Order: sequence, then structure tokens, then C-alpha cells
Amino acid sequence: MNLNFSSTTTTHKNSKSEWVVYNWLNSSYAVLYELDHPLYKHLETTGDCKLPINTDNFINHPDDLEYLLENQILVENTSMIRDQITRQFNEHRVNGRYLSLILLPAGEACNFNCVYCYEDHSQKTRMTDVHEHAIENLVKNTNADVVQIEYFGGEPLLNLKFILAMNQRMLIWAETKNKTFISSATTNGYLLDPLALEKLYAANVRHYQITLDGLAQHHNKLRPLVNGKGTFDRIVSNLKNIVSRQNLTELRVMIRVNYNESTSSPSDINAYLNFLSDIIEGDTRFSIIFRGIGDYSASNNRAGDKDCLCSKVSSDAIHSAYESGALARGFVLGDSDLNLGFGASSCYAAKPNNFVISPDWSIKKCTVALTSSVNNVGQLEETGIISFNANYDKWIEPRLYSKDGCTKCHFIAQCHGNSCPLHNIEQNLSVCPPQKFIPIRIVDQFLLQADNHE
Repeated sequence: MNLNFSSTTTTHKNSKSEWVVYNWLNSSYAVLYELDHPLYKHLETTGDCKLPINTDNFINHPDDLEYLLENQILVENTSMIRDQITRQFNEHRVNGRYLSLILLPAGEACNFNCVYCYEDHSQKTRMTDVHEHAIENLVKNTNADVVQIEYFGGEPLLNLKFILAMNQRMLIWAETKNKTFISSATTNGYLLDPLALEKLYAANVRHYQITLDGLAQHHNKLRPLVNGKGTFDRIVSNLKNIVSRQNLTELRVMIRVNYNESTSSPSDINAYLNFLSDIIEGDTRFSIIFRGIGDYSASNNRAGDKDCLCSKVSSDAIHSAYESGALARGFVLGDSDLNLGFGASSCYAAKPNNFVISPDWSIKKCTVALTSSVNNVGQLEETGIISFNANYDKWIEPRLYSKDGCTKCHFIAQCHGNSCPLHNIEQNLSVCPPQKFIPIRIVDQFLLQADNHE
């Protein structure tokens, strides 16, 4: 009997002359190094996974064939993969068990004046106890089993009092109703001093994203305080404190590095990664991601500093240099979680039960285009009811298999045709995520990282 490779698999030959087969549907894989293995011989002959393979070839490898079938790397009928993805996609969309809220407790206000920022820091509004009641009512109204609250800004820790009070309410709700409550924060890290960290951990804020854009000479130019003073030393001090708190076992910190050509020469990259490695000391609670500085201001009708942008021509090579250096030093790459898994590259804004809530009670979907009129999808009432407008349906429109090629694309289980719903709305065309085009790099990094942390 002939078997086909799943449409969600990719294959490549690595630097060790091993054939690697990866199934993006379920993160299963096979690394083939035996030259006489039937799958190795097949790929060596054909060079790809487009041609079928006969089960008779596995007569001496029955266990391997069973593994390949169980993990849907090989399938009898390729249509079954499309049917499975469609079924899982529909189950995820109608699943009311999950509610994800992104709260802006201090609005877009911030203590930093980052040169590439797209937000309006002049806002003075804050969330108060009235918002606490409304958001608690929203959670109760949805009757979700799992609630995730992420604090965003501006700088959310400018309203630490609200965060602690809001989370205390949610912890009581979760314990009383036997529900699950998860909480995180995207913060510049300046206010995350030892006392704040202790209080936030007790209030169940366990996951953080903190930005550190290179060593002091680069970071302080890109991310100064509103008074122009540097922020590097204070953030590093707070990171060192986190490392020292080994008893906070559930803590997870993703360090984000925004880069451009002027901050990322080979010597800059090596010096920065060496510095960070010395601080983190192999602490696996930390991960790291790298992003070229883009024109974020353009989506918000604001004038940004064009000189700090990273050109698309340079960005990929710099990104690769950062990731290679990070892996060589044993860092955990945050993108591994972001790229892998069902729906991992489908934007949060496309999910029906994901909302951004501002102090002015407006409901949005996207945190990147805060001032876009189409991003305003409704209003939260004090009763916890959301009054949606016509924009809401535009954001959650299902786009699975929405364009030619999706049915045969290895990445459809990740992106669902909705990697950027804002682009989909504005251009009426599903845009492919950039990760789709670098499968070999992503798989090799994933396997190397798995080896590093066995």
C-alpha cells in the first residue's frame, strides 16, 4: 500500500547529513541517520516529501512505520489532514472555556520615551475599582473555565495598585469557582523592583516580557526615561534580582531585544549576549526573542523616528546572528513557543474571546494599532456586558483555507489564514506569516534547543 506524507510535513537534510521530517500539525518529528532506513533512502532519492512511499519498504522497520502513522507524518489519505485541521479549528473557535483579556491599567501612559514607540503617553486616565467590578462581572458573565489577564501599556506598573487589587479579585473567583486564572505583564522592567516583584508574584502575575535593547550605549538611546536619563542599569539590577529569587519557581521572563543595524554589529551582538549570559547564568525561567525595529507609528497616525528603523534587507541576517549566538550560549528561544503548536501563528486579535480593554471602557482587538478606527469593536458596561459594533465580526472572520495554496501549505495549522487580521481587514487578503518561509531554520533551532535542555 502506498502512503503519502501529510501536507503539514516538511523535510530537509541537516549539517550532519541526517534527514529531518517535521510535522507542523502536532510537532512530531523523525531524525533519520541510518543510510539503509527506508525513509532515509526514499528522501535521498526523491529529495522531498511529495512522492508516496510503499509500506512494503518498512517490512524490517514495523515500529517506525507505526510511529509515522500514529503521528500522521505518513497518511493513507491526505484529505484527512484537512478535515482534522478544520475540526480542530472549529472546536477552538466555539470553545467558550477560555477568556483572554489584555488590560491597560494606566492606558498608554509611560515613564519611558522610546524613540520607536507608537503610543500616546499624554493620556492621564487610569483604571479604578469601578473597572475592577466591571471586569469581574465580565468574567462571571462569560462563565469561562480558564481566564488569562495580561497587563499592557504604556507601562502597566504605573498602576500597580489596580493590578494587585484586580488579581486578588480573580484569585478569589478562581478558588471559589474551581477555575483557572493565569496572569502576565508586558513591562519595561524599570518599576519591577524587589518589592513589586514580590507583591506581583503573590498576586499571581508570574509571566513577564521585559525589553532590553542591547548594552547601555544602545539601550539608553532607544529607551530613555521621559526626562532623557538612561534606564539600562535599573532594569539590569531588577533582572539580577529575579535571577537571585530561585524560590519563585513559577516565574517566567521573556527578554525582548529590538534591534537595528547600528545596534547589531557582530561585536555588539557577541558583547550583549555574553553580558546577558553572565547575568542569567543558565536560568531556564528566562527566554529571549529578537525583533527588528519596525515602523509601528505609521499604523497609529503618529510620527516616529525613522532613523531607528531596521531595514528589511538587513533584518533577517541580524535576526539569524542573534538566534545562533543565543543558542550557542544555551538560551531558550521564546519564538519556539510562538511558532509551534496548533494556531501558534494565528494572531490573538482573531480569536473571538480575546479583548483589549482601555480605561475609557473601549474594547479593542489589536495592541499595535490602538488608534485605528476599525480596531474599536465595542464598549464595556459596568455590568460586565460588552456592546459590540460592526467591527467585531471583521476581526473574527474565519479565514482558514481562505486563499489558493492553503490546503497544501505546511503552516496552515499554525496561522489559520489569520496571522494578521488587521491586514486582512484593510487589504481583504490573508497575509502569510514570515515564519512559514523559514521552516528549516525553525526546526533546526527547535531540535538544537531540545538537545541543550534535555
